[in-house]
Amino acid sequence: MSKGLAITLFLILLAIGAAFGIARDLYSRERSVVKGVVIEIDRGGMDNKSQTARAPSLKVRLDSGSLVDVAVTQTSGMTAGQPVHIAEMVMPWGQVWYQIKGE
Repeated sequence: MSKGLAITLFLILLAIGAAFGIARDLYSRERSVVKGVVIEIDRGGMDNKSQTARAPSLKVRLDSGSLVDVAVTQTSGMTAGQPVHIAEMVMPWGQVWYQIKGE
C-alpha cells in the first residue's frame, strides 16, 4: 500500500469520525427527561499511563435503578449524591445517550 493511499484512508476515517460527532450533537432529539443521583464523577484530564486525554463524565443512577454514563462539559459544582435531571437523547439511527439537562 502506498503512502498516498494510507494518508487518504486516514483522512477519510477522520472525516467520518468528525461527521459522526457533529451529527450526534446536531440531529439528536430529546426523548425524555429523567431524574437520578450522581454516583461517580470523572473529571477527565490526562491519563498517567497512556497520556490520553479523557472527557469529563458522570455515572448516574436513574430513578428506574439503571446506571448510565452522562456526557458533561465540566464537572465543577458536581458532588456525589447530588440529584440531577438528565436529558435522554436519541440519535437518528436509534442510539441513546445522556446529557445533563440544560447543557
